[in-house]
Amino acid sequence: MASNVQQQPKFDLAQEFRMIPWVAKLIAVLLFGCMQWVFHVLILSHEHNPPPFGFRLFMGFFSGMLVAMFALLVGYVNVDSKRRGMNRVVWTLLVMFIPNAIGFILYFFVRSPLQTPCPKCGTGVQPGFRYCPNCQFKLLPSCADCGAALQPEYHCCPTCGKPVGAATA
Repeated sequence: MASNVQQQPKFDLAQEFRMIPWVAKLIAVLLFGCMQWVFHVLILSHEHNPPPFGFRLFMGFFSGMLVAMFALLVGYVNVDSKRRGMNRVVWTLLVMFIPNAIGFILYFFVRSPLQTPCPKCGTGVQPGFRYCPNCQFKLLPSCADCGAALQPEYHCCPTCGKPVGAATA
């Protein structure tokens, strides 16, 4: 018996990075450049005894990477939350304004699973749904006796024990 529900795709870091909006990537580059300017131009012009070049180079690179990664992560959460059927504005604001990366940690712990498109209408459907909420297409087979969802590899219903042959496809 074949299942109508698609399996979750494997994690692909390059694909996830391509999802980040170009605006977030541009902001990340600008923020990285601003940190270089702060440590190599602003500090030199305002300090009588500036830190050594090696320290400024390290701090400029480190702080630049930190703010650039923050901008990229905010862009990622903005797109990923929409893809998972979550409120993108709320989650973007939460990860931006909850300090110490707690917003990011919270997002990655409570985010919804990826939605799969309904084979009939294309609407995003949460894993485990038996029917599409838009077109009522039957996504998972169910037991004819008790109505429990069945996986394609089941030989009998895990809830009532009836053979799968008694299930509706």
